[in-house]
Amino acid sequence: ESVSKWDKSRGFSALAGQWKERVSEGPVIDEDSWAVNYIGHPVTGALYYTVVRNQGFSRMESFAFSFAMSTFFWEYGIEAFAEIPSIQDIIVTPIIGSLMGELFHLWGEKIEGNHGELFGSRMLGKTASVLMDPAGAFSNKINQLLNHKVIKSSVFNLTNRPPLSPDDPNFDKGYTGLQLKMFF
Repeated sequence: ESVSKWDKSRGFSALAGQWKERVSEGPVIDEDSWAVNYIGHPVTGALYYTVVRNQGFSRMESFAFSFAMSTFFWEYGIEAFAEIPSIQDIIVTPIIGSLMGELFHLWGEKIEGNHGELFGSRMLGKTASVLMDPAGAFSNKINQLLNHKVIKSSVFNLTNRPPLSPDDPNFDKGYTGLQLKMFF
């Protein structure tokens, strides 16, 4: 709640009824913290970008994916249930995120071309690779262990699901966590 400004006391059913209203009101300049808007959102955009860039998509295709995910899936999709879409998020997430993502992609290729070493250290190289592309690093390790490309692609996200209404038969307290999806 402190980050998203979502009012959990109103319950999920109230959020669902507000989507059309929120979308028609925006986009607006949000009042999220500097760290959320200019660190968290670009990192998310970079994750969107690197997921497809590391699967062979071009720079422009990866940017388009980052833009579509951040704008339509998140700002005008999930988040619009609780907040009016944000101008900063629509601009900063895909643009700065794609620039960061391309740097991550190039650095990852450089580390891989250097036998997994960064500054002469394999541990530092592996750590940097995991931080820049966690889903790709995990998938590559499994494929390497199995000596076969079993995992075709993967996605790694930070996810937040607000609690469901106590009236919902699937009621729970919600969660914030890491989500890894693998496609075989």
